[in-house]
Amino acid sequence: MEPVVDVATSVNIIVRHYEKRDAKAWDRLVGESWSGTFLHERRFLAYHGDRFADLSLVVEDDRGYIVGVFPAALDPAQGDVVTSHPGSTYGGVVHSEALRGIAMLEALRAIATTYS
Repeated sequence: MEPVVDVATSVNIIVRHYEKRDAKAWDRLVGESWSGTFLHERRFLAYHGDRFADLSLVVEDDRGYIVGVFPAALDPAQGDVVTSHPGSTYGGVVHSEALRGIAMLEALRAIATTYS
């Protein structure tokens, strides 16, 4: 069955690895998001320091605005598995209102591709 909408060409989403320079924008998005809590803030995740190999991602729109973040790290028990950040109680994509519908589908696709 063919998709009704070609998601890959519907929106321009860029997913890249988190960098320390993103911390302020990351925390601002988490604070403004309905799905984010202090458990997703970089200040909280940084508390764990070198205990986890951080593999968090930033989701940007085509203008370079951060519209989502994905807290993640290598699973401490399985070094070849990416998991929701072990320093947080729960995870998933923390996002702004701009990342919904087709844009969210594209972001999830790009996240999965980044880790494969």
